[in-house]
Amino acid sequence: MNLTPISLGLSAVLALSGQAPAEGMVLGSDTHLVDLRVGSAQTARVAQSAVDYELSDGTPANVARFYRSRTKDLSVLMLTELSPSTGLLWGVSLGDSGEKYRIDPSLRLGFVHNERIGDNGLLALKVVVRAGGRLREKPCVADYGDIGGVQAVNCRLAASQMRPADTLNYLFNHPAPDRVEASLTMTWTF
Repeated sequence: MNLTPISLGLSAVLALSGQAPAEGMVLGSDTHLVDLRVGSAQTARVAQSAVDYELSDGTPANVARFYRSRTKDLSVLMLTELSPSTGLLWGVSLGDSGEKYRIDPSLRLGFVHNERIGDNGLLALKVVVRAGGRLREKPCVADYGDIGGVQAVNCRLAASQMRPADTLNYLFNHPAPDRVEASLTMTWTF
């Protein structure tokens, strides 16, 4: 099987074509490294959401430190050839965590199939599903003094105008955004 990269959104997937294998690291006669990355859309969501603020007495609240990653999410995607035009995509993501959040590890499984269209065309179908990868956030405990006492609150929203109990409704609890990826790509060479 010969491999050519086809770009699909944030990730690159190697598709099957009639050209020599110029890209992709060959791990065995039938298995190839398709994608290796550090970080994910979930990691970026967490990093962008944590903003420091000041407490009512002017003391800085360093909230962003709660959302710093202890270990960045490492993701690997492999392609195992099943035939000259079909491959099995499989991979794993190790997850990510910080003091106030966790991204669960995940598994990915899918396939890619290429069909030649005449001498110049290639039709590529790719489907990948992900199990796992949920983002969960833990609350903070804040002391609102005489007006509210000690309460659980969403760390990111503790300085907002919302009641502390209401901020808990906005804790992250999101599945991976790419649970199902599907694409149909046509390439025509002139």
